[in-house]
Amino acid sequence: MMELKPWLSWDDIRNAVVALFLVILPTLLLNESMGTLFGRYELTGTGLWNLHKQEVPETVIAPLHELRKQPFYFRSSLIDEIRKQVPEAEYAQHQRRIHQQIAHVSIPHDTYVYLALLCTYYVALAWVAQWWNRIQSGEDDSSVEASESSGNSS
Repeated sequence: MMELKPWLSWDDIRNAVVALFLVILPTLLLNESMGTLFGRYELTGTGLWNLHKQEVPETVIAPLHELRKQPFYFRSSLIDEIRKQVPEAEYAQHQRRIHQQIAHVSIPHDTYVYLALLCTYYVALAWVAQWWNRIQSGEDDSSVEASESSGNSS
């Protein structure tokens, strides 16, 4: 009689979970965060002109000219610098308009950087997997040797 194998074993479930957390999830997270990782924020001339067209007072726009085209790698850093430059009462009144004019500038060819990082991650993952397999096979060999030596001594 033929023995039926279970359709899904615990090893299959474990391998799927490992693949999900070590391969698929990091790939998706890296892809989603790529724009913010390798970009910069700045106030552009167009953004300042839009503030002028929205009738934001010159007391708000004038200090922002100093920040024009200065790269900030975090949006919060640029916002902190804007708060230092603009009087607090006017900043609070025009905060939404100012934040809308902050432009995100991505680096050229950022997909190549993404692919290089992804390849590096996969190479490191493959190296760790081989290292782990060597450790596991080494433990199996030592346990076999230990059982053989205990069997021969009796």
